[in-house]
Order: sequence, then structure tokens, then C-alpha cells
Amino acid sequence: MKSRAAATLLFVAALGLVGCAGESAAPGSAAQSADVAPTASVDLSASDTFEVEPVKVLDPEVVKSRAIANGRPIAAFDIECQVWTMPIAGTDEQAWANRLGSEFLASNNAQCPDQITFPYYFIESFGPGGPGELVVIAEDDLDRVSITDLDGETQELNDIATGVLDEVMDTNPDLEKVTVTLPPAGTSGTSDRREVHRVRAIHDE
Repeated sequence: MKSRAAATLLFVAALGLVGCAGESAAPGSAAQSADVAPTASVDLSASDTFEVEPVKVLDPEVVKSRAIANGRPIAAFDIECQVWTMPIAGTDEQAWANRLGSEFLASNNAQCPDQITFPYYFIESFGPGGPGELVVIAEDDLDRVSITDLDGETQELNDIATGVLDEVMDTNPDLEKVTVTLPPAGTSGTSDRREVHRVRAIHDE
């Protein structure tokens, strides 16, 4: 998740190496006899133990500010996928949703939604809905640019739903529909297989 996830790239600092100090036997000791080879001992004090620096993670706000300074739109600031992550697959249903989401991204040669064109860079995360339903959660910012018709449907949400379903339904017969939700506005858009076939027929004319 782009806007809420902590961050995904980890930069681990160098580890301290343990040094070993050799101690030679004093001249004339038993270790200096012709039959016994000198030995070395290792004395590890508290300061010699391995020390690991705290893990440093990328701050999403820092990544965003740099991207905006370079001319990227706010909704698509994570062009290098430094912040966005797939939801944790804590259930079989979420694992299913993650697999479909990953397949959709791969079909667009992308590692995260911000590497895809409008309106797909507004995708926040993927999750399971009812049986055979994939739920796509859109970012808050989509509410600022979306268009809602007289029937209360948001065109951009419908477009995302149809586009996602179009990319993954042929290889996933258990997927019946995709619903895209926009939490702040409480709106959603849904597309099913019939709608995708209708759109494909128009494009084939």
C-alpha cells in the first residue's frame, strides 16, 4: 500500500567485524619447546561483539516530496515503487487477491500501480470481496478528479474495474467481477465478465 505502508526498501548498515588478538607465549615457556607449537588465544570483550545499526527505511513523505519536485503528479509519486507494497496475505482470500493483483501489475510490466498510466495509478491495494469478487481500493486523491454521473456511478472507478478484470479474468475462471471502492466518498464501481466482453467487442469493431 502506497500511502499507508511504512516503506519497503531497507538499507542495512555495515556490520562491525570481530577482531582477534593473538597472544604469543613468553620466551622460555613450555610452549617454546621443540615438541610444542605456539598457540594463540582469543579474548572477546563486550566491545568486540557484532553490532548492527538500526535499519533505515525510506520515508514515504520524503519520496513524495522529491517526486513532486521532479514534476511527478501527487497520485503517481512512487514511480520507482519505493513505497508501495502488496497487502500481507494473512488469509487464503487475501493471498488470492494478491495473486490477481500481481498478475494485473505484471500484465502492465509494472511493479506497482504508479508505473501504470491514469487512472490505474490511483490503485491503493487489492483485497477479497464476496465469492469470486476482487476488491480494488482506490486512493483518496481520485475523489478530486473523478466524475460522477446522474446514476451515482464514477466513470474512473468503472474504468479501473473493467481494466483490471480484462487483464486477469481469462486466466482466472473463478473471478467473476471486480469492484473498485473509493472510501472517502463512499462510492464504488463494478465490472463483470459481461461488461468486459461488451468492451472487447466495441474495440474489435
